Amino acid sequence: MLVAGVLAATTVLSFGTQARAETTPPAAGPPGSTPPAAAPMDPAPAPAPPAGAPTQPVGPVVKTPAAPKPKPIDCRRVKCVALTFDDGPGPYTKRLLATLRKEKVHATFFSVGEMVAARPQVEKQIAKAGHEIGNHSWSHPDLAKLTNAAITSQVSRTAHQIAKATGRKPTLMRPPYGAYTPRVRSLIGGAHDAVVLWSVDPLDWKYRNSNSVYNRVTSQTKPGSIVLMHDIHSTTVAAVPRIIATLRARHYHFVTVSELYGGHLKAGHVYSGREAAYHPKAKSPTKAKTPTHSGAAAEGGAVFTDPGDEAGDQRGGGVANGNTGNGGSVGPGEDEGAGVAS
Repeated sequence: MLVAGVLAATTVLSFGTQARAETTPPAAGPPGSTPPAAAPMDPAPAPAPPAGAPTQPVGPVVKTPAAPKPKPIDCRRVKCVALTFDDGPGPYTKRLLATLRKEKVHATFFSVGEMVAARPQVEKQIAKAGHEIGNHSWSHPDLAKLTNAAITSQVSRTAHQIAKATGRKPTLMRPPYGAYTPRVRSLIGGAHDAVVLWSVDPLDWKYRNSNSVYNRVTSQTKPGSIVLMHDIHSTTVAAVPRIIATLRARHYHFVTVSELYGGHLKAGHVYSGREAAYHPKAKSPTKAKTPTHSGAAAEGGAVFTDPGDEAGDQRGGGVANGNTGNGGSVGPGEDEGAGVAS
């Protein structure tokens, strides 16, 4: 018992001495000596930000200026050309889109409603690539030979089909064969569409030869031209890369029809090229006096008072603008036979 008590007392005394050694600060050393360095301690962790709080950026914040928007092209001062393609989307339209994408060229497509219904995904690709889309009727008839109700149906059905495929309703209309009358023009204007014709026609629907298409386009194009072609013909699509290369070497800018006119196309007015407005050396545009122009449709159409700024803008009686092909139906895969004009 005596031995056990001594051992217990010795254990308690030893434990107390160790505890005092750990908690008592070390005694100061002799004068002039350096005190021992304290053991480093880890900093306390920063409190976590509350859930949903915005994260603070690390380091200085540098604001990058936004890229300047490209200035719109003034086709009265620089050489512009609008390439347009009718009657599609067809079996060769994807190939044409690949060429235009490679060359960074935007064009205008005048689509036929029943062709859009057959290839809605291709029509969607046209719009997604940044090209302009116009209305070219539902089944490519001569609108001048139809009743008012039939004309309205041809235009509205196609507009609906294009909007269904692309999410956007067209505001341009090219009547098949370029044929229109004051009545047709008035009905198209009532649908809030401008009438777009052309000033360069290589007759690619008639002459199925790539060299012919290339030669006719490059020899006839002038600043402000609207070029008519058809993407339903493989020979036309094959000619496009050479056409772009040659016109680009002549310093042409490729624009859509709306860009050619600076976005100022009015419903019911007819546009067939802007060559007359091209004045590259002019310092500033001059505004001509606006004469009174009735433009009353002989068959009961609307009255248009703005005569426009181009000699090529037609708002009178209206005639078929060339390209009076001898018929032939537009089919989903057609590229043979007599062909269809515009």
